[in-house]
Amino acid sequence: MYQKAVAKQYENLVASLLKQRGWSICAKNFRHIGFEIDIIGSRGDQLVAFEVKYRKKFRECFDEVQELIPYKKWRAIRRGLKFYTYLYAKKEPRLACELVIVFPTATGLKLKRFGLDQNYASLDLD
Repeated sequence: MYQKAVAKQYENLVASLLKQRGWSICAKNFRHIGFEIDIIGSRGDQLVAFEVKYRKKFRECFDEVQELIPYKKWRAIRRGLKFYTYLYAKKEPRLACELVIVFPTATGLKLKRFGLDQNYASLDLD
């Protein structure tokens, strides 16, 4: 139970920071059979699924972002985002998936964003 409370705390932090950066938060913890998406946000014609992870230590260079989101989970998130679009979108948005890593620094918490493209390749967004 403690881990769920901590996860929710960081998801709320990320959602508020995304709002400050001009994102509209469409849904939090959107789930259906086979998937759960931490945050769904939109900006312009883009709809993004944000997967939030907290780490006590952040290695500046991940060998692969994929070690935090396995391919099977990434596929489930994409499927969930398409399902969300089917249910709620008035027009067809551009879809994307991002990993947001929250980690402590000497001056407070820091966020690092990575995108996962259609071919499951990671893109450093910060």
